[in-house]
Amino acid sequence: MNKKIIVIAAVLTVVLASIFAYFFVFKGNGFASFQVDSVILKVAIKSNSSFETYVRVSNLETRMKEFNAKVLDIGNLASLDKPIFEVGAEEVERIKLSFYNSERNAPGIYLGKLIISSEGEEIKVPIVVEIESEDVLFDANFDLFPTEKIFPGNKINAEIKIFDLAKIGTANVEMNYFVKDFSGKKIIEGTENPVVKSQVLIAKSFDLPKDLKTGDYVFGVVLTYKSSVGASSALFSVEKAKAIDTSFSSSSFGGSIYLIIFLVAIALMFVMFVIYSIYSRDLLMIELRNQYGQELRKQDEFLVEKQNENEKNLETPEEINLNRKIFREIKKKRAELIKKVHEKRVSQIKHLKKLNQTQEIRRQIAEWKKKGYETALIESRIKVPSVKDIQNQINQWKKKGYNTSALER
Repeated sequence: MNKKIIVIAAVLTVVLASIFAYFFVFKGNGFASFQVDSVILKVAIKSNSSFETYVRVSNLETRMKEFNAKVLDIGNLASLDKPIFEVGAEEVERIKLSFYNSERNAPGIYLGKLIISSEGEEIKVPIVVEIESEDVLFDANFDLFPTEKIFPGNKINAEIKIFDLAKIGTANVEMNYFVKDFSGKKIIEGTENPVVKSQVLIAKSFDLPKDLKTGDYVFGVVLTYKSSVGASSALFSVEKAKAIDTSFSSSSFGGSIYLIIFLVAIALMFVMFVIYSIYSRDLLMIELRNQYGQELRKQDEFLVEKQNENEKNLETPEEINLNRKIFREIKKKRAELIKKVHEKRVSQIKHLKKLNQTQEIRRQIAEWKKKGYETALIESRIKVPSVKDIQNQINQWKKKGYNTSALER
């Protein structure tokens, strides 16, 4: 396409979006004033075990804001350390979610949501908690088709592969499957008792209700064999098919103002399409981003813990400040290395998408999830200093005649 045409189209889009913003946004709804770094929280835990994760809330405004956070629909499985908290202007605050499964919660798949709100604005983050027995003898994974553009009334196909993890041999396994929304309502459910020898592939097909609401849903599979319970789930979204109104007439709708609204709608649809394509093209890319975010959080928590351990045993202000300076540099360097690994993986996934290798993408992302981000190699290249390392560095500088008083400040 001609560059001049692209520039004109871009300018027209900005102008029309500005008109729309003035009439419909500035005088009504306003822009989002905060962001949350998690698109979905998916947690897998064993019976009588626990798990902790963090969510970052970014205040986009130039003033301090107070926030409320709450977890709905999953009972006593999750708790928050900060139901009410404040975030400074253009700053970020971490809130901790603790998941714990007691004997009151039977193994299975539980759905809920984290709601973060401030001054009438709120963001909902879906939560999926998979609870499995201590020993899992049979487990499953599956593929859903289609992977995009699912509408009410559509047919959904699932290829479920069941594995004999314990090499039991031929066994009769109870398989429960369902589709649920995030309030816990079951849309579809069924039970089968397949015979499994090593592994077996089961194909299921079901129709979504024609009046199904748009939003996020979960397809889940729970396998039961004696005292063993394995769980597996996947998120999918249902969209609303909209008919185009071909009866538009500028005279009957009031003239030019409606023509402007029509053009603004087209421009906004274009912008929304671009945003959707970049950030939410498919759930596989979301899973890859979640792996990246989890690794950054894990590194951050590990380094904060190690920094605090050092400071407990350091004696002078100059030692403590040098310790903090070194850890800031380590955080930065490790984050850069993790980012390089992530960018390489994103490039590989984009290449596979061009080749339409969907199965290979799923396999690769699952393998990366098990492998992690090569943190052993990163930690060997960028080592965490000990208390002795900090003290030796200060002593060496002093022996060479360097003035270390700046560190005390």
